[in-house]
Amino acid sequence: MKYGISNLSIVPMRNDACDQSEMVNQILFGEHFKALESRKKWSKIRLAHDSYEGWICNKQWIELSEDDYKQLDKDVATITTDILDIITKQKKRLIQISTDEVFGSLATTTATEDSKFNPSSPYAATKAAAELLANSYSVTYNSDIIITRCSNNFGPRQFPEKLIPKTIILAEQNKKIPIYGNGKNIRDWIFVEDHCEAVLASLLKGKSGQSYNIAADNEIDNISIVTKILEIMNKSQDLIEFVEDRPGHDQRYSMNSAKISKELGWKTQTKFEDGLEKTISWYMENPQIWKNLDSNIFESTPWKVSN
Repeated sequence: MKYGISNLSIVPMRNDACDQSEMVNQILFGEHFKALESRKKWSKIRLAHDSYEGWICNKQWIELSEDDYKQLDKDVATITTDILDIITKQKKRLIQISTDEVFGSLATTTATEDSKFNPSSPYAATKAAAELLANSYSVTYNSDIIITRCSNNFGPRQFPEKLIPKTIILAEQNKKIPIYGNGKNIRDWIFVEDHCEAVLASLLKGKSGQSYNIAADNEIDNISIVTKILEIMNKSQDLIEFVEDRPGHDQRYSMNSAKISKELGWKTQTKFEDGLEKTISWYMENPQIWKNLDSNIFESTPWKVSN
């Protein structure tokens, strides 16, 4: 998982020749959740955002390993269908958390829930495919499914390969901070607690069969974010190093979240600057989280390392 890195409840996926449908069923409804199930205080929220797959159940996270994720990414239709079959049979509500990447790069417009999908990468295409499958179960089998799409999250405990924690950690060590291309790629940034509140609102008050965009109206380019972090940390701008752009790097993502605000009463509570200062403080106060990580995580062109 690429966001959470501590206080996790982990149930690994198996890579052997076991029955995949049964494996998923055990993860969703097996021994691990009997206590929760007996109290009827849990639902399934499937995460498909920030480069990971998983489920969240009453604030407990189940992490899939990187190798498992790669396999699941290849088998997205099968694994998604298994999950949908199971939650339909068990009559549970499923929140499919997707991503703004399904809409592709937008030069000037902003995507609404009715905007067409136009994913640019195979990764984003799998997220769009999962959405289409989830929607098909809602229509065909009346499955209790809600889809949410979120913009870029940031905050405490985020995995250090992501832009903001990576910048904080490298800056603290006075190491070069890689910026892809010219640094002008634009993303909307939302503090993680605001995203969690939006997911909770969707779970408790959302209408089955609907989708909700979750954005914070904080469209900022990468170079501005890095510059701001260095200012807060009182570090030199000379630490910035422009490197080769990553393949298929979309220029701009943008979503309108008026629907969830109007229908569910959700709105952001954390200003970007305040969230950024909270995030910096957390990483400075918790060096044990990142000091012994594999150096490959901080590579300037990580896609080359992984390949």
